[in-house]
Amino acid sequence: MPQKGLTKTRWTIDDARITIYPYRVFFIFSIVLGVLFGGLLLLYITVERNAANTMGSVALLLAAIVILFLAYSRTQIIFDRTTGSMQQKMLGLIPIRTIPFDRLHGVNTVTQQYGGFNFRIFPKNNKYGKGIIISSGYGKETDPNAIAFSQEVIPLIHEYIAQYTPLAEHTNNTITAYKYFNEKAGVYILKNQKAGTIIMGIALLALGIHECTGTPWIKTDGTTGRIVFIVISLGLGLIFLLAAFTRILLNPAARTIERISPIGIGNKKYAFEDFSGFRTVRKSYNMIYAGTEVQMFFTPPNTKQPAVVVVSTIRQSRKIERFIEEIKSIMEK
Repeated sequence: MPQKGLTKTRWTIDDARITIYPYRVFFIFSIVLGVLFGGLLLLYITVERNAANTMGSVALLLAAIVILFLAYSRTQIIFDRTTGSMQQKMLGLIPIRTIPFDRLHGVNTVTQQYGGFNFRIFPKNNKYGKGIIISSGYGKETDPNAIAFSQEVIPLIHEYIAQYTPLAEHTNNTITAYKYFNEKAGVYILKNQKAGTIIMGIALLALGIHECTGTPWIKTDGTTGRIVFIVISLGLGLIFLLAAFTRILLNPAARTIERISPIGIGNKKYAFEDFSGFRTVRKSYNMIYAGTEVQMFFTPPNTKQPAVVVVSTIRQSRKIERFIEEIKSIMEK
């Protein structure tokens, strides 16, 4: 059970309980902040000798911040088979969230936009949302702690949940009307919201072209800066226009999925038989959620690394679930 390292996920498994400590990295933060704040206070008191009596309230505030980080580092995620629920406890003592097993969908890997991943558990009513973090962050899939967690903890969590409700609840409802695909001669074409993308692409191209004229809007003193700005504007404009006219086709008869670019760059074609699963990547800019990227993984014969096809970016969790169900329905035809 590789649990070494202060930043790694730690867990204990009893007869009917799994206890996970996913936020241990905050223990390091508390130590660093404690040393930093203590040093700053000592330095200030040394320089301003008369300020020692007036620093009490500031010291209490800084101490409270350190204690808060320390308390968060002791947060526990408890899966209790006897109560049939998952509970999150601050300091291991204060319950802050309780969810019955019959409301849980299961554990999935969540990949971050800028690399790295962690494990999260998702409720049934929000299978592709933010989820609840139950592990520390990992930089690579070969991390021994991540491998041990996926082999020892996740299957047992799913076993607990399955005792109260099946993880996969199949329905007999067949999808007959597709929201995200148009059918033409037996081929399903992903609908593309072109208008906004085309407008953005044309606007960027127009800006780049205008800046090449003798009356540019943006004044710069250096030639290099102007060239860089023009190249970026024209490049982004072209990327937006290509994205607007790139098509994703699912062909149940040929058992293939294709990504077709209008200029042939980045074209891809894979067989349904090589499909190895979906993955969702939550995207954010400046800490603001910007949507979830839905990816399909394919592992053709004699290949070491799976190929990735990005099929769409969707903001709402329920729409993601419907979108994936439609793809599965088409592939099963």
